[in-house]
Amino acid sequence: MALALTVALTAPGLAQEIADGPAGLYPLKARISPWPPVPGKCRLSVDVGQPKEGRSDLATLKMALLMDMPATKMRPLMGRLPRTRVGHYEGDVVLPMKGTWRIQFLLDTPAGEFRVLSLVRLDPASPGLPCPPLTRTAARKLLSILL
Repeated sequence: MALALTVALTAPGLAQEIADGPAGLYPLKARISPWPPVPGKCRLSVDVGQPKEGRSDLATLKMALLMDMPATKMRPLMGRLPRTRVGHYEGDVVLPMKGTWRIQFLLDTPAGEFRVLSLVRLDPASPGLPCPPLTRTAARKLLSILL
């Protein structure tokens, strides 16, 4: 049963988790479909959980996106993901070209805006493996460049 479930979750065309990290006190998980992603329209789905401590403002949080290709000089693409229910945001985005995309999920909370970073490789020739997760040191370095 576990093997069948694993195969089903990683089958081509289904959503793949691309981010799992804290946005301030709120846990955030993001998925992209189809998998593996190809240039063009993709669907992003983000779940934000209850905060680790303090009051929950899940019903009033807003989700924005910044998407760019670090290896190019193109300007970032910006957008918002609409809330489809409390704690869940979903929408289509267009990633126009192959390469490695940096997707920043920006969660606007009463305590400020928090970012969760993800790197996604769009290449029709690749087997669809996600980019390796960022280490804490690499994430800090990337943030220092961005800010």
